[in-house]
Amino acid sequence: MLTNEEFENILNTQKFFINSNIKSCKIGENISYDLISNNDNKKFKLDVDRKTRSISLNKIKIQNRFDSIPLVRIDIDSPPHMNPDGVIIPRNHIHIYKEGYGLKWAFNLDEFHNIYFKNINIFNNLFIDFCNFCNIDVSKLNNFQGVI
Repeated sequence: MLTNEEFENILNTQKFFINSNIKSCKIGENISYDLISNNDNKKFKLDVDRKTRSISLNKIKIQNRFDSIPLVRIDIDSPPHMNPDGVIIPRNHIHIYKEGYGLKWAFNLDEFHNIYFKNINIFNNLFIDFCNFCNIDVSKLNNFQGVI
């Protein structure tokens, strides 16, 4: 369990893909990418889940983890989420770590639109925006446009 301050420090840590030749995550797949920080060599994961368990082909889940601790997760075209206070959050939402709750709280992605996430309907844009939000450097990825 992290404190909110520890979470903020970890989220703000610059992270890099260990392998600059990442494999495409196509519809129907899920992939975990290994990340590392440059200042203290902490290890992170970026999980991308595009498996369709429903009729929707647009369902996407992207998550950044530190060890086994989920830090941030974005859910696109998923079922609505109920926060611990009983408030229902719509299908497109983002979970951000909160001390004592982990990722149990979600926020309507519309609140983040045009600030952090420009176009959630194009996977490549969503992937880049999520990486930027989590301070994951995508500048050194080889053939990035062809990967996603």
